[in-house]
Amino acid sequence: MHERFLIYNASAGSGKTFQLVRNYLKRCLSTKDARRFMHILAITFTKKAAGEMKVRLIKQLKLLKSYPDIEAGDRAYAEELAAELAIDPIELKHRASAALSGILHHYAAFNVS
Repeated sequence: MHERFLIYNASAGSGKTFQLVRNYLKRCLSTKDARRFMHILAITFTKKAAGEMKVRLIKQLKLLKSYPDIEAGDRAYAEELAAELAIDPIELKHRASAALSGILHHYAAFNVS
């Protein structure tokens, strides 16, 4: 099954990277498949933006895997993401941990460019 493409076109400082990271996480964590990230391709227009996106994705996965031992604002972000995925925040924690491990063990398959 092919999923549709999401295209964001906005000016600098408008939150594109935030939205891209959030949508990537939603797709990546929508199943228990720890290798789901291998089926996602994120493309930006500069190497700098791609590097920033990879850093943010890793940071967010680390944060999510630490739930609930995180700051209140981050806890709310995790709970909101879990609600959007219709899963328990603890399940989100497990999926984030598995995805992070998968990415770190198969970094070449982490397709953000």
